[in-house]
Amino acid sequence: MKVLIEALSFEFRVSSFEFRVSSFKFQVSSFKFRVSSFKAQQSHPPF
Repeated sequence: MKVLIEALSFEFRVSSFEFRVSSFKFQVSSFKFRVSSFKAQQSHPPF
């Protein structure tokens, strides 16, 4: 029973780590999107 609980907690830690990694990748991609849209506004002035 103890081994099962340790395995489940290990899987939980791994999945939470994967979740943190994917959310970090999402933040990075949204940051790149903001930077590219900011550069587009700079290169094409809206008037």
